[in-house]
Amino acid sequence: MCAVSQPDLKVSACRSRSIRISLLSTAEQKALGEKKPLKSVQLRARHWRMRNAAGAVLDEIRGDGVIGQFPILKAGAFCEQWCLV
Repeated sequence: MCAVSQPDLKVSACRSRSIRISLLSTAEQKALGEKKPLKSVQLRARHWRMRNAAGAVLDEIRGDGVIGQFPILKAGAFCEQWCLV
């Protein structure tokens, strides 16, 4: 697991965001028809849509890496990031 955190922020109101991402295991990749499963990848960019329980888009984020980091994802392992906004 890799973890990334953001330094303490001095704000009157804030929200936290977290994400858990993974690269499918090599067996799961093969089951989906991948002939040469990946053992690891590096997250270089992101495009996320945050939705509420009804499915409405609340926010959209694009950018490099995650919180200024470029995590390496290994097959079958999870990576978690969180920050305060």
